Amino acid sequence: MLSGASAMLTGNLSKAVQTLVDLLDDRNANTKRLSATAIIDRAFKGAELISLSERITRLEENAK
Repeated sequence: MLSGASAMLTGNLSKAVQTLVDLLDDRNANTKRLSATAIIDRAFKGAELISLSERITRLEENAK
């Protein structure tokens, strides 16, 4: 059950991102601000996770 839910979430990531991007053109300034903030926050979080993953990989390789 959990793996099915995870697969469903993963399968809809592109749609969710596109929704946030589409909201950048909304007439409501608050909606624009919230979607822009969400996009920026997730982008930085993603970059941070990639960086941490690369650092961990290097550490594990050096520990061998």
